[in-house]
Amino acid sequence: MASEAKPFNTRLSIMSALCAGIVIGVASFYFWGAKLSAFSNQSEIPTKSDEPLYWVAPMDPNYRRDKPGKSPMGMDLIPVYQESEQDKDVGVVTISSTVSNNIAVKTAPVEKRTISPTIDVIGTLKYSDDDVVHVHPRIAGWVERLYIKAKGDRVQKGQVLYELYSPELVNIQEEYLLSLQGNDSALIKASERKLRAFNVPETSIADIRRTRQVKQTIAFSSPQSGVVENLNIREGYFVELGKTLFSIADLSKVWLELEILPQQADGVAIGSEVQFNFDYIANEKFHGVIDYIYPSADSKSRALIARVRLDNTERKLKANMFANAKIVKQAVNADITVPLSAVIRLADSNRVVVALGNGEFKSVNVDLGISDSNYVEIRNGLDQQDSVVVTGQFLLDSESSKTSDFLRYSKLQSQAESVWVAATIKAVDHKTRVVNARHDPIEEWDWPEMVMDFNVVDDLDISLLNAGTSLHLEITKQASGDYVISNIHIMDNHEMADAKPSSATVTGVINQYDVDTGIANISRGPIEKWQREAATMDFLIHENIRNQIPEIGQAFTFTFEIHDGEFVVVAFEQAANQQHMHH
Repeated sequence: MASEAKPFNTRLSIMSALCAGIVIGVASFYFWGAKLSAFSNQSEIPTKSDEPLYWVAPMDPNYRRDKPGKSPMGMDLIPVYQESEQDKDVGVVTISSTVSNNIAVKTAPVEKRTISPTIDVIGTLKYSDDDVVHVHPRIAGWVERLYIKAKGDRVQKGQVLYELYSPELVNIQEEYLLSLQGNDSALIKASERKLRAFNVPETSIADIRRTRQVKQTIAFSSPQSGVVENLNIREGYFVELGKTLFSIADLSKVWLELEILPQQADGVAIGSEVQFNFDYIANEKFHGVIDYIYPSADSKSRALIARVRLDNTERKLKANMFANAKIVKQAVNADITVPLSAVIRLADSNRVVVALGNGEFKSVNVDLGISDSNYVEIRNGLDQQDSVVVTGQFLLDSESSKTSDFLRYSKLQSQAESVWVAATIKAVDHKTRVVNARHDPIEEWDWPEMVMDFNVVDDLDISLLNAGTSLHLEITKQASGDYVISNIHIMDNHEMADAKPSSATVTGVINQYDVDTGIANISRGPIEKWQREAATMDFLIHENIRNQIPEIGQAFTFTFEIHDGEFVVVAFEQAANQQHMHH
């Protein structure tokens, strides 16, 4: 029985395996067929991200068109794509973590903190009026000897300043001598009182009493140590009663007088802390408190004047020097604060970019309150649980408000391997397809202006390239690390001869300014003649007007030109009274 069952079991196993294979095959057909069908159907249905939103110029992200074409420089426009999300809130921008790292996005949470508002003012050092003495004669006469020769001379208390000849003093001395001869104590005391009334020193009175001789000149001494601030006499001058001969200032105490504009005055009070420094004293900071606020404003500037008393025993502080001062107002507890760097200041509003999480950001309008040197109070527009962007916010704000070209960073990120740059051909080898060119600086790669050799891609016609040709080159970084010329744009002779830089005049507000590079981030208004919406972008400030640049946050009007794809500010029409010096 056992030998007969074995063939049967073998046949049964084969049949079972065959049936199982058929079942698995049918199931696999349906499963993978459905998958392939779904994939095929999905690829046939165009998604929103497959259709460009608009086309933009490679070297001018504000030049947009609704169809393919050429930029003002003759380059092909680049398509910009919408993200595939269907129900995104209006104004919300979504970026990948890679793009977030590329534009250095950093966030900070909204915080409750105590803010000590500060205002920046200019102060002037002056001598303490309480410690300045004025020397006047109490009798008319002639200056016989003058021991102080110039304003600024230092004197010590008791040092002789001048000698005076006065006929009247001579007569009083003779009366004194007569009273001494007569030994009349009443007359002696009366004569001495008269000499003291005319400010004759006790030493001189003692000399007259001892020598029994009249002094033709009387020496007058300094009542205190200090510096001669005013010197109004010379030897031989005739002086009369009431004339100021000297002003002597004690240097051990000085005043710092602060000019406070009317709009800054709120919150400034006696006892307010003041921090200040002087340009001529490097790396040293000073502190003091306001001890007096003058009851009336300056008649010319209308500024309020506040005073700080300063100890000057080391004689470091010099009268009439300017100080850079910061007045700290009374501290205020603020429920919602953000770093100052998070605020985007525009001509008619202030905005911050809120981080919503999962790579989503949104620009919102806010109302600002008090601020110190690092933080600002937000009175409306944010909640306590929000986080805001503190770096990279200008680009995010531009896209959130639909005024720039942020979306293409995600879709066209691979194009960061290629850049367009203005260049001049130095030499061309048409056989080896090697071009030697001097190109402008390439900011994307941190390249300076330089001359270098490039290989040219095989399908690019270079027959028109010759030494001296000015053009725009597209330089592409290959996987091997080599840099090649992948496209060119040559202006024709007529265009080169007649071309003038495009220019526009527009309003704007400076958000940030780099003194070293001369580059300012400006939120400008719309440009109607070019059909451009408002935008926030970088401008190069022409070196001839960098000393005229307006203050950050101040609205102004300016004119810029486009030179080789770079936006250059050439004039500030309404900034004549708003110059700001940068150190």
